[in-house]
Amino acid sequence: AERIARISRRHARAIRNAHPDHQRRLTGKPAYRLRYVDWLKRQPAEVQDEALGPTRGRLFRLGHMDIRKFTNNRRHILTLDQLRKRDAAAFERARISA
Repeated sequence: AERIARISRRHARAIRNAHPDHQRRLTGKPAYRLRYVDWLKRQPAEVQDEALGPTRGRLFRLGHMDIRKFTNNRRHILTLDQLRKRDAAAFERARISA
């Protein structure tokens, strides 16, 4: 029984120290919950543009605008004019004019 306990502790330590990608294989569970924004950042520009629209996609990529800024506190999507008022610098960084 003592040998089994040592193996289990050793296995648990190996899982804790493993790279997150390997933890999933060792435990059968994902290493972390992937958030939508993190998934979207990994996608090509075409997928980002399809999900957000071409202007918001460009703001997301080149203006470094967080997608949470695309909505108000009631989670209604802001118009591009409202976004420009909220963060004009992001439009400049993305080189989006009037």
